[in-house]
Amino acid sequence: MKLIVHLYLDQVVRKPAHLFLDELSIEYDEQEDYVVIKHAALFTSTIMSELIARPNVKLFNAVAAEDLIVKEGRVGGEVTN
Repeated sequence: MKLIVHLYLDQVVRKPAHLFLDELSIEYDEQEDYVVIKHAALFTSTIMSELIARPNVKLFNAVAAEDLIVKEGRVGGEVTN
């Protein structure tokens, strides 16, 4: 699943990404095959604060993830720019 974040007022995310939003307790309005998050900045800040607090998660400035290395159904690494 690729998640691209823009800081517009509303954020539209395709399902099944809403399951990730449920895990982080982010509110959204559900549509047929997508959900609408009302505050994109709150969405972005919540994701960042929740994820960097988890073990084995690192945040790198000015680095883009180009691809993921998946082993046995889990992310085992990434390819960066």
